[in-house]
Amino acid sequence: MLRKASLGPPTIHHSLRRLPARQRPSGRRAYSLLVSPLHPPVSIFQGIERAVVIFISDPAQPLSFTADTLTTLFGLTAAEARLASRLAAGDALETIADGLGIAKETARNQVKAIFAKTGTHRQAELVAVLARLAHSPDRSA
Repeated sequence: MLRKASLGPPTIHHSLRRLPARQRPSGRRAYSLLVSPLHPPVSIFQGIERAVVIFISDPAQPLSFTADTLTTLFGLTAAEARLASRLAAGDALETIADGLGIAKETARNQVKAIFAKTGTHRQAELVAVLARLAHSPDRSA
């Protein structure tokens, strides 16, 4: 399953792939599994040609991630990460722009950059990607 997901076509981000959900014995909603190849291969894995990182998220947990996480995972600027975090929380773009003290056109331009960096094309698609990531354990460390 891991091999297929790590070698197949990307479905969420340039190299981030979703694994099939597995039912939980408790009957709660299934964990979400995302896998991404490590590029370039990390030097601590000497002699290993391929390595992946797996994100396991529990949809029963509240959304939680930092702007730093978005900067690290997607290469967002600090301003883009703040805006993306607010979108993921369900805030309207106009409300976010007002709250951040930026022009609405600046916010729209940042959203376009966020779409390009996350491989998304619509706000709903972006929020879905961020929601999946937000259920993962703290990745800011």
